[in-house]
Amino acid sequence: MAHKTTYQYRPKIKIINAYGGDIVPTTIKSITKKFDYHSNFMAYYTVVATIPNKCFEPIRSCIDSILVVMSIEELTFDNSEGNISPTSEKMLFSDTYLPFFDPSTFTEGVSGMEEDINRNNPSAGSGSAESTASREVMFTLYNLDCIKSNKKILNAIVANKSKDEGIDVGSGIGYIMSNSPFKSMIIDKPDNTEKYDQIIIPPRNIAGAIRDLQNHYGIYSTGVTQFFDDPVYYLLNRYMDKHEMSADQWELTTLEITKPISVGGMSGVTTVENDAKSIKVSAFSNIERLDNHVYMSELMGKSMNYVNYGLALGAIARDSDKMTFSPPISKDMMGASSHASTGDKEVYEYDETNNVYNIGAILARNSHQRGVIVSGIEGVKYDIFKPNTIIMLKIAKDENSNIANRGLYTIAKGEIALAVSNTQTGWHSCVLRNLIMFKVDED
Repeated sequence: MAHKTTYQYRPKIKIINAYGGDIVPTTIKSITKKFDYHSNFMAYYTVVATIPNKCFEPIRSCIDSILVVMSIEELTFDNSEGNISPTSEKMLFSDTYLPFFDPSTFTEGVSGMEEDINRNNPSAGSGSAESTASREVMFTLYNLDCIKSNKKILNAIVANKSKDEGIDVGSGIGYIMSNSPFKSMIIDKPDNTEKYDQIIIPPRNIAGAIRDLQNHYGIYSTGVTQFFDDPVYYLLNRYMDKHEMSADQWELTTLEITKPISVGGMSGVTTVENDAKSIKVSAFSNIERLDNHVYMSELMGKSMNYVNYGLALGAIARDSDKMTFSPPISKDMMGASSHASTGDKEVYEYDETNNVYNIGAILARNSHQRGVIVSGIEGVKYDIFKPNTIIMLKIAKDENSNIANRGLYTIAKGEIALAVSNTQTGWHSCVLRNLIMFKVDED
């Protein structure tokens, strides 16, 4: 039987001062996790917190060695029983992060401290008990282990001791991951089962080594998604409709959207129903089709690699005197041209031997993926939208939109924000914003 549940969160942050005396923010106003599974290697967090003014100088004085420990606990409330206290609590993660502060933070903090002291007591010194004012500050956090992992350079020739058997790309992945610090990994089975005499891993960090393995030999037929999402590293077949899952993940995740009558994106109450194998989120939100030609072109950057001249030309069509591109890969091998929305790009021939999963072929397929943008969902569960989550999308009370958009989707990017919902308990509610998804069950 499915239970209707709501969730609150208890984040904790501790700033580790190299000279001792750890700093704990007076309040945590919000934490926003920004993730882009398709083009970045890890998420980053924007924190808005209140810190005592007297702590700004200790932070500034050791800014090159300061670290932040952040943890997030999830509190579950069973609505069917009408409980006002959580029925369960679970630690989602606790990890160490490298913080980045804007330099103006410390100037404003010291100045503000002096003003507050003088206003409260003109005769009070910096050591006065009255110098207890705090200031709201924003800083960004990046996972320390993830940053360290990509500082290590790998370089190897992976081969089987038995010359008669050869080696596959799975062994290449195994070598790369054996040199990573990640304690938990979810890796899809490679599509490429070819045997090679050897697999060459040129000097690359972990992220670069995986990309190179895909480009030169081929791992997945729909492209590679690799992402560290605290505390798990994911290596996925990007546009497949099923991925490897952890034991505690739901087999089916349904997102049922009801478009709000009023303009503004989010409204109404989000409900979450779940049982042992599935979870369903019913929410009010605006949803619209994504102009994926523009999105994909922006996503891929300034240069494209193609396996050969023919694939590059196959992506280009002429419209009168102007070059247009579908898919959005955008420079004629014979001369310069521009994509209507994203400007000049360059195309390079990429000489790959017998790699059917080459970049050009994948781009040609992926640029036709149908995408949608969900503007926002209030009261959502924090850890539903993982890199390997496949969403069953439904549109309620709008049959035309449901017919056009329903189906299975993979998550590309978005934001998850925790904001204070109860100042007495310090609990935070969770809001999902600007979720971009691509359809993976196209005919």
